[in-house]
Amino acid sequence: MTRQEMQERIVDKLQMLDPSFPLKQVHTALPCSDAPKGSYLQPCARILVIMAGNRRVNIPTADGPETLVLKKGDVVFALADTWDTDVGYRPYEMLCVVPRGEYLRVSHYDPDPRCIRRPPATFHHTNRPYSATMRNLLQVMTDHALGTPDEEFLRHLIRGLIRLALNECRSTQSSAAAGKAATTFVQIRSWVETSFQEDISRDTAAELFHLNANYISQLFKKMSGEGFHSFLTRCRMDFAEKLLGDTHLTVAEIAYQCGFRNHVHFVRRFRELKGLPPGRYRERLAAEP
Repeated sequence: MTRQEMQERIVDKLQMLDPSFPLKQVHTALPCSDAPKGSYLQPCARILVIMAGNRRVNIPTADGPETLVLKKGDVVFALADTWDTDVGYRPYEMLCVVPRGEYLRVSHYDPDPRCIRRPPATFHHTNRPYSATMRNLLQVMTDHALGTPDEEFLRHLIRGLIRLALNECRSTQSSAAAGKAATTFVQIRSWVETSFQEDISRDTAAELFHLNANYISQLFKKMSGEGFHSFLTRCRMDFAEKLLGDTHLTVAEIAYQCGFRNHVHFVRRFRELKGLPPGRYRERLAAEP
């Protein structure tokens, strides 16, 4: 599937949600300082809408981890620094709206009976900061969810955010004026920023974007002055710094959260780039006023 076809699919799916698609129960995933084994703490808020099938999922709530069975029309508003983990994957269709600050990402997950876990997503990045209106609405939603949320009120806010997301995606469907190489670079960079917690590489990007791996390296060097691997490592290390300061996760757990499957390698790379091993770096952060 080409990038244009993926963008068109996302716009079609957003149109399905606006305005006739029924939004039913709204659940809130609240920030937490750790995550169960196999789960990822996500740095950005996101809205997850079940469009078909049933999804059995575990999320953090005010009373601790809770397992839900989400059906068509059910929504999870997951705040930043939360996780959502499938419990015994069964095929479902889901749309995921992620306002990331520098751009908006919308992902669509097709039900695939051949998969034993959530399948890869079709996605669209707007490649530019989203509107102040969406930013303000997201802040209102977050503030409301952290208080004593009213489900009906939150449902209306989510409906409004979905409509804004549709407008953002429509306005950026055609990006030819930005230049093909520049647009491709932004798309790959955005994908890395949302996927660095997974076991990805330059070859993964080449396969996903139907490009030559060497071309991707050249593109990153030309557009940003650093290679693909350096950018991927920087995304992971920046998130590691955040987790060291904001959570009680062990170094091995932080390594996993940042996409390293070998925590010894993580410690070595962290020390090379930050000048201190993760444990001592955490101690320094804790001592700062």
